[in-house]
Amino acid sequence: MTSALALIGIVLMFFYSVCDTSCSYLKGDIFGIDLKYIGIGYMLAIIALTLLKQMALVRILLASGIGVEVYLVAFQFREDVFCPFCLAFGAIVVLAFILNYEKLAKASHLRTW
Repeated sequence: MTSALALIGIVLMFFYSVCDTSCSYLKGDIFGIDLKYIGIGYMLAIIALTLLKQMALVRILLASGIGVEVYLVAFQFREDVFCPFCLAFGAIVVLAFILNYEKLAKASHLRTW
């Protein structure tokens, strides 16, 4: 399911690249790399780690992604312009995190020396 959500996220980023709505001016980059390409790379990393069954790393990436999405959504609120593609991408990140969330063992089950 995580890989399917990541694929949907990649498709959303391709649709965003042809976006011509009122939010199309919302663009950003990190070290000169467009955020949509970073988003695609992010989702490809999640797919790869899922296929390699590295779920702890997947959860770390998804938790980090939630932090980034909070920042990006706050930016949209400040600008008062909302991008449906960006919001859907953020929802996918949150949904993937929820699907991969694991509760830590209760303290009573842990051995202390």
